Amino acid sequence: MPTSFMHFNPWGMVIPLLLLMLTSLRTQNRLITLSGCTATEVLKAILTLLPLDDFEPYPIKTMSQVDTGDSAESSLDFLQIIALSDEQRHQSHQVERFEFYDLVNQAQLVVSTTDMRPYACLTLQKEVIF
Repeated sequence: MPTSFMHFNPWGMVIPLLLLMLTSLRTQNRLITLSGCTATEVLKAILTLLPLDDFEPYPIKTMSQVDTGDSAESSLDFLQIIALSDEQRHQSHQVERFEFYDLVNQAQLVVSTTDMRPYACLTLQKEVIF
């Protein structure tokens, strides 16, 4: 198990998150709100639930900073978490703000947290699970 996962036990969040995800998809409700959670905590839990798409060249997308086009600190944090997970083989891609919004509008499910960091958002494309 990667060392960064030692300080956070995602299993306490995994079962409730999975139930919320399944219920939301079944009822056509695309939004899950997880108040009191950071995007980092939710990302760790999601990575234990869903494999990322092996057929998509960039299943991980983050939003670039508007003024500079650079990666935000939160995006670098997300990429470090992914690098320490079983999904480390996947490539990420940084997209500009309005392209990111378009991606979110096409999403099957949106998980909202109370993470206050700027640009603390990303998209994950999941693999088909049989």
